[in-house]
Parts: sequence; structure tokens; C-alpha cells
Amino acid sequence: FLRRFMSGLSTGTCLRRLTAVNCGGRQGCKLAISQLDEDAVREESAMKWALLSDIHANIQALNACEAHAQRQGAERWAVLGDLVGYGGDPLPVLERVMHWHAQGACVLQGNHDAMAITPPQVEGSLGAMTAAWTYQQLPPHCRRFLAQLPMSQRFGQMLLVHASAHQPKEWRYVDNERSAQQCLDAAIAEGDSATHVFVGHV
Repeated sequence: FLRRFMSGLSTGTCLRRLTAVNCGGRQGCKLAISQLDEDAVREESAMKWALLSDIHANIQALNACEAHAQRQGAERWAVLGDLVGYGGDPLPVLERVMHWHAQGACVLQGNHDAMAITPPQVEGSLGAMTAAWTYQQLPPHCRRFLAQLPMSQRFGQMLLVHASAHQPKEWRYVDNERSAQQCLDAAIAEGDSATHVFVGHV
């Protein structure tokens, strides 16, 4: 997901090192390890981050990504939403991510997390159908955890968001140069402008 978004940005990025891994097929989680230049971002953002997104209740993919991040020496963790939906292990995935969150990881809400909290009344898509099933699998404290998650979070000049920073409640995709520019412009328009935006929703 980082490669797709970064393709819409100007050259001269301050990312020193970037490794992207798809750990489980189309519905597997996505992982990126990035080392950010200390001159470009604040000290906290200069750590090596493991960025995961769109796990979609795939515990095998989550295990693989966690092991890869640990081997790469990740110092901070962030999960950019869509913890659940589609996959068959929403509870084990949530329990793992809730444990990371308790240890200080950044966890965001994605559109499939929102659907699992309040499943659509009309099952017009596979995501909507699995949302109703996921809701039934999750105990109340897990649904409360999903409900209180933010859609975005900032660390210094780095903005993490599930969908585009441009109208994030609309769950817009960042899948071309125009949408990438809109996303970055929206982040810059905020008071404390971001210079790096990392997006999931793939």
C-alpha cells in the first residue's frame, strides 16, 4: 500500500528504507517497514515503524507479518484499520491487536471495522454480509474497542489514516495520482501540516 501511495508523491522523499510485504494473498495484511529521516520528522517518527493494514481477520497473515516486522527490528507499531471483515478469525486478530494497543501501538478504524460495529441492514456486498457474521463473533468489549478507534493519528509530521485524508469518513481510496494529491493536500491543510501520509484501505 505504501508503494501505491508514494507513487503519487513528488520525488525526494525522506524515506531511507522501505520494505513492503503482502503476507497472505488478496485479503492478507499488508506490512511496511520504514526508517524516516531524523532531519525531516520529529524524534518519535524517526524510529523504525511497522505499518500494517487490512488484516481482515486473517490470523495466519498477521502472524507472518508480526514475525517479519520483528526480524526487521521494528520499534513502533501501527495498524491502519480493517482489522476484521472477510476473514474467519476476527476474535484472535482483535485480541492480538488489542494487546499491541495496550503496549502503545497506534490502531485506526477502517470501514470494515465500522461495518462490524453496526452491520448494514441490506447485505448488498460480500463485505456487508461478512459484517453481520463478524458482529456475532465479537464480544461486546471487542466491539467497543473498534468503536472508539480514531480514523487517523498524527506523529510529528507523519499522518497515519485508513482511507484518504481527504474526507476520511467517506472511505475514499488512494489509488492514482489525483487521489494521492488530494490526500496530501488535505493533510497539509491542517494546522500542523503533515509531510508524510501513510494510507491503508487497499
